[in-house]
Amino acid sequence: VITDDVKLDSVVGQFTQSSIGIDLLVNLDMKLVGVDIDNYTLVPPSSLIASILPKELTVINAIAKDKIYDGDSLAVIEGAVLNGVVGAEDVILTSSNSGTFSTANADSALVVSTNMQIQGTAISNYTLTQPLLKASIIPKPLSSTNPVLPGVKTINGSALPATKVYDGTPVALVTQGELLDVLPADIGNVGVVATAVYSNAAVGTGKIVTVKYTLTGPAASHYKTPADYIYNAGEIIPKQLTVTGTQVVKNKMVDGKTVANITSLGTIQGRIAADVNTAVLSATANYDTPDTAKVKTITVVYALTGAASSNYIAPINFVINDGKISDYIRINPLVAPSAGCEGSDLGLGYSFLTGQGVQYKIVFNPSAKTAGMKDIAYNTLASTAKSGILSIPVPVGTKDGNYSAKLYFKNELNIETDSLPFQFSVNVSADYIVAKFDDVVLCNNASNRFAAYQWFKDGVKLEGATKQFYWDKDRFSGAYSVQVTTTDGKVLMSCPKTIVKSKVKSIFAYPNPLKVNQTFTVDAASLSEAELLNAVITIYNLQGAKVFELKRIESLNKLDLHIPTGIYVGRLITSTGVEHNFEVAVGQ
Repeated sequence: VITDDVKLDSVVGQFTQSSIGIDLLVNLDMKLVGVDIDNYTLVPPSSLIASILPKELTVINAIAKDKIYDGDSLAVIEGAVLNGVVGAEDVILTSSNSGTFSTANADSALVVSTNMQIQGTAISNYTLTQPLLKASIIPKPLSSTNPVLPGVKTINGSALPATKVYDGTPVALVTQGELLDVLPADIGNVGVVATAVYSNAAVGTGKIVTVKYTLTGPAASHYKTPADYIYNAGEIIPKQLTVTGTQVVKNKMVDGKTVANITSLGTIQGRIAADVNTAVLSATANYDTPDTAKVKTITVVYALTGAASSNYIAPINFVINDGKISDYIRINPLVAPSAGCEGSDLGLGYSFLTGQGVQYKIVFNPSAKTAGMKDIAYNTLASTAKSGILSIPVPVGTKDGNYSAKLYFKNELNIETDSLPFQFSVNVSADYIVAKFDDVVLCNNASNRFAAYQWFKDGVKLEGATKQFYWDKDRFSGAYSVQVTTTDGKVLMSCPKTIVKSKVKSIFAYPNPLKVNQTFTVDAASLSEAELLNAVITIYNLQGAKVFELKRIESLNKLDLHIPTGIYVGRLITSTGVEHNFEVAVGQ
C-alpha cells in the first residue's frame, strides 16, 4: 500500500496451548482499517512460532536476622513472601526461613545466601530468583568473674577491689578473673586482660574503682568485651614511710630539759619522686626525763608536713636506749699523796661527788717543774669507778722539796673542771744516807743544808736517834731513813735505804762513834778460835801512826784507849795472815 488509506489496526495472536513450551504455533487474528480497505484482502502468516517461558518469581519482605556469634554460619530468615504467581495457580514458597552467612565469624553486613524453593502443581510455569540479603553476626557478649585485688573485701561472696597503698597513681593491681560463656571451639583462642583504676590517686575512702576488660587472642573479635565493673567503696590507704641514718647526740650535760639534739635527719624511704617537696619530713628527739643518768631512753618522733603529707604515714618512732645525761663534775677534797722518792710514783686520791670524769691532766707549778716534775697531758682514767688513785711519776733526779700542782678532769662530753690544787713532797734522796763500817749510818750534810735529824728504821721512829749519824748495835739489818730539818726550816723525809749486815766474816767496834775516854768493844765473834789464836789487833790514826796494839785476842775485846777525837783505823790480822779492818770514830 502506497497511497491508499489502509493500515493494520490490530494483531491478536494466540498460542495453540497455554502451557510452557518451545516453538509453539501462534494463530494470529489481524484486522485492517482505513478508507480504502475494500481495495485489499489480508492474508495472515501461516507459520508464526513462539515459546511460552517460565515466569520469574521474586521474594519480597524477606529479612535476614542479625545473630550473636555462635561459631556457625546458619542464618534465620523472616518475612519472606513469594511475588509474581499468576492467578490462583498452585505455587508456594518453601525453605524460606534459613540461610547461610558468608562466614561464621562475627562481622557486620555479611551476605546471607538462601536456598528457597517453590512447590505446587504449577511450579513448572515459574522460576525463582533468590533474594539479596545481608545481616550481621554480632560478637558474643561475655562475662568475667569478679576481679580480685590485693586486700579484698568480700560482699555477697564476690571478690571486690577494696584497698591499695598509695603510690601516686590511680592504677589498681587487678587480677582479671576468668571469662564465662566462651564457646568450646574458642577456648584457648580468646582471653581477657583487665585494668582497674581509682577515681583519683589520693588517699581516701568511698572511691569509685572502674575495672575495664580487653579481649585478646585470635578469636577475640567474635566476642563482645565484658562490661566495665564498677565498685563504689574503694579505698587508698596511706603509705608507711621509713627512715634510716638518723643521727642524735646521745649524751648531753644536764640542763633541766629533755630535748636531745638531732644532727642528721637521715634518709627517708618510700616517698614517690613527685612528692619530695610536698611531703617533708621533720623530727623531734627527747629524753624520757631531764634527770641525769648513765642509761637514758631517747625517743625520736617523726612528722610530715606539706600538701602530700596525708598520703603517707610518718616513720615509726626511733628509740635509743643508751642515751646519757651527764652531771657537772664535783669532787670531794683530794687526798694528798704521801711523800715519794725520785724514780717512784706518788698516789693522789680522788672521789667524784657528782658527775664522772673520763680523763685527767696535771699541771705542776714552776718550782716543781724546775725540780724535775713534768706536766701530765690528758690521759684516760683507768677506771670508771667513782673514786680512785692517780699515779704521778717522780722522775729520777727530781730535787727534794715541797711542791704544788693543779689537777683537771674532763667528762665524756669534754667538759673540763676548774683547777683542783694539791700539795706534794719529794723525799730527800736515799743517796744522802751513807753506811759506815757495819753498824753506822750517816746523813751526808756536805752542803750544810741540814740543821736537825731524826732517824727511822723500817718506818719506826728511833727514839733519841737525833744526831747526824746513827749507830745500830744490832748491826745493819733493815731500811733506814732520816727526817731532816733544813736550815730554812723545811722538814723533809729521806727515802729509805735498805742495809743488811755483811755475810762475810768481819769485826766491828761499838759504840761507834764514841766519846773521848769512852770504853768500846771490838767484836771478833765471827772468827773461829783457831783464827783468833796468835791474832793481833792494831789501831792507827789517819796519819798512819800506831796508837794501840793488842796481842791476846778474844771474841769480845773491851778497850779503853783515852785517845783524842778523830777517825781511827783498826786492823786485826789472824794467825793465818788474813786481815780484817774496822773504823772507830771518836767525838766530843
